[in-house]
Amino acid sequence: MDEKELINRIRALKKIQPDEAWVISCRAQITRRVESAGEATNWKSRIAEVFSFNQPLFQPAVISLVAFVILAGIGGLAIFNAQGSLPGENAFLLKVFAEKAQWQYTALVADETAQVKLGAEMTDRRAQELAQIMDSSSAPQDDQVKQAVDQIQLQVASAKENVSKLKEQIGAQNRNPRKIAEAAMAVRDSNAKVKEIMAQAQSSLSENLSEDKALASKISDISDITSETNDRVTEIIDS
Repeated sequence: MDEKELINRIRALKKIQPDEAWVISCRAQITRRVESAGEATNWKSRIAEVFSFNQPLFQPAVISLVAFVILAGIGGLAIFNAQGSLPGENAFLLKVFAEKAQWQYTALVADETAQVKLGAEMTDRRAQELAQIMDSSSAPQDDQVKQAVDQIQLQVASAKENVSKLKEQIGAQNRNPRKIAEAAMAVRDSNAKVKEIMAQAQSSLSENLSEDKALASKISDISDITSETNDRVTEIIDS
């Protein structure tokens, strides 16, 4: 299977999103099964039982994950090489898909603080990608810059939602203040990186992009979102 065919298959699979209620149900089932199994039970047996084809949690979203694993086995080298790809390049789609697969897996097996930290790492990557594009030895392509900004905008918006979920956890009975604060600070740090790189990028935009009102609006939106998110982070840390 060549890279183009693999990308086409990924395009179809990436549209599959698990129902939020189902994700919560799966996480609860996994937790109950692991806790009831006891420490003496072999961990491989636990996983085999939880993901048995006879289990009700084996839903289409899990099937899509299995399909991804198969694709990764066939095109593992392509996906590995995609890790260094940038927005605007064909392989970037593989990179984003791999991140989304990791994100969904984390949603199933870990708490929300782990998801928030992973999201912060993804935000940092998007910012670094824009920096790489702007630092390219050749003149940055306007379309690549736009796509990189689009990706950052999506990621900071997601981070804002994640921090809102963290705030909801503050009043939870079994909350872990240290983990919540650490996750919130990870978001704040990634937002700081975004602001720094966006400021550098703005000063280096081509003449066409400097006059692009749509791009200017997105950059302004990113600045507003990160500021609002950081305010919420401060509330979490001070609580």
